[in-house]
Amino acid sequence: MNLGIDFGTSYTKLAYWENGQLFYLHDNHKIPSVATYVPALDELFFGSAAIHPADAESISALFFKLNLKRNPEFSLGKYTLGDLLFYFFTFLQSEYLRPRKLYPDSISLSVPNNFGLRARHALLVAAQNAFAVDNIALVPEPLAAIIGYNAAHPDNEARGDLLCIDIGGGTTDFSFIYLAPGQDRLLLESQFQIGHDAFSGSEIDRIILSRILAPAYQMQHSEPLPARILQEEFKTAGENFWFQKWIRHAEKIKIALSSQDALLVDIPDFYFDRSIHFKCTKDDFLQAVRPVNQRFTTYWEEAVAPRARSLGLTSGSNWSLDAIILLGGASQTRGMRDLIASLAPGVPILTSA
Repeated sequence: MNLGIDFGTSYTKLAYWENGQLFYLHDNHKIPSVATYVPALDELFFGSAAIHPADAESISALFFKLNLKRNPEFSLGKYTLGDLLFYFFTFLQSEYLRPRKLYPDSISLSVPNNFGLRARHALLVAAQNAFAVDNIALVPEPLAAIIGYNAAHPDNEARGDLLCIDIGGGTTDFSFIYLAPGQDRLLLESQFQIGHDAFSGSEIDRIILSRILAPAYQMQHSEPLPARILQEEFKTAGENFWFQKWIRHAEKIKIALSSQDALLVDIPDFYFDRSIHFKCTKDDFLQAVRPVNQRFTTYWEEAVAPRARSLGLTSGSNWSLDAIILLGGASQTRGMRDLIASLAPGVPILTSA
């Protein structure tokens, strides 16, 4: 059995092929890629159990995967980054494979195209040790996206000159790809990346917190949320606990408003025993996220479009791409598809499976 692992910054997906069919191993097709250390128990928690820790002194790492590239010396409590990877993969095995008596003999593990050898080696070693499988293939995420899309749409496969845009929790990655029609030949261009402080799913969540949730709290309680917490200058684990809680509420708003025009926000105990209650519309949301959308536009104009011109894929406002493949959890954010369509007019936009 071949197991596929899409180890995303925000969520992880698990699936396997059997008799020509793809089977997911979890509900809603995703598992939170979150690690939480509870000092009182001296224990690590992962997935959904790590999202809502009961202990205010718990320390959470919402995007611990990003440290593979940015901070290899990262640790959570007494656990090194290598430990976190090993125990996360062990958690996936014990929670989703063993109960179904599934024992893979090979694994395909997606990896960001911009990961260096050190980061790839850390992922490979952790997966080999956790699953006791030597046959593990690291698949670049843009390639995995195209394989996933074409597998789900055999009658409308993506071919030719493509641009993969992966809007994840921590970064947004751009990859120009050429897939020869009717052949198995693929050329993968160098990848561009917008960092976590410019445009990503987490930046959208942060701006929802600062421009929607925080003003609502101040309006209802006549005092602001602590600036130090909003600026992520934590002095205690408790302050980090509140920030992570607010960010999860912001993410829920982002997800809900991706498919509905208005949302009644009702959050008991938003900050200690104080609640907030208000209505948020799609227009409120689009106005709030305008600064991050502008950063995306600026990066497109300064980095993505010039590279496309050097490849002969655009001239002026005319684009010769065959398709844009949009993937990543934050790609479903309201207004994102329309923004990309305005930057590359006339180019079909496809959503990866």
